[in-house]
Amino acid sequence: MRSLRRNPRAAACGRRVLLALVVTLVATGSVQSDDPAADALAVSIDLESKLLDDDLEGYSRAILRRKSTDERLVELRRAVEAAIAVETEISADQFELILFEVERVEGERAALVAAERVIVRRIRERRIRISYLREKVANLRDREPEIVGELTGTWDLTMMPLRQRGTFLLTQSGTLISGTYRLDGGWTGSLEGTLVNNKVLLDRIDSKLGRMMEFEGRLSSDGTQIRGSWLNRELAGNEGSTGQWLARKRQSGP
Repeated sequence: MRSLRRNPRAAACGRRVLLALVVTLVATGSVQSDDPAADALAVSIDLESKLLDDDLEGYSRAILRRKSTDERLVELRRAVEAAIAVETEISADQFELILFEVERVEGERAALVAAERVIVRRIRERRIRISYLREKVANLRDREPEIVGELTGTWDLTMMPLRQRGTFLLTQSGTLISGTYRLDGGWTGSLEGTLVNNKVLLDRIDSKLGRMMEFEGRLSSDGTQIRGSWLNRELAGNEGSTGQWLARKRQSGP
């Protein structure tokens, strides 16, 4: 009898197949709307549905194997009963072989029943998960669209007198700003701050040095530029500790 233990290679292959399926769904536009979060959940639903179909097929095969085992057990038990009733003349060795076969087939049936229960439990869990994901998608698509703040987007940055360039990737929610940055020289980290009455305040939190710089500026009336001054806390009072900065919002392409 084949082992019922999970094959690691088969599991890894399955994960690669699922990943390829996700890529295909996204690339072909099988799942597409104006809500990326809902789209991602819809892809998960599609994957779960395909896996559910596989499990249902596996369950059907398991039922057939168990029924075949049940039939074999009926035949063997009849043989035992016949031998006990002296309806057939068999040797002691033959009788022992029949009993051994009964024990073997009963063990095989027990393993098949256990595997069948695993499949049944998995089918139930997948159906619950699909129902939950569908509810989440419905809630996401019924929700009011979020108001995107005018600072949300990618900004091209120039810092003077250092002539250092970089990019800010900002997200604005109400008056709060969060984001990440990348500067020439491999400097990276996060940003947090506020926008109040077109006045921008940002704290630069370097991925290696921690909180180290403050940006203060004013947003232009058309929302495309920020001009202001910066202060390096690490060098406060020393040469190169302050300067000017300009950020231009990158226009999203078609």
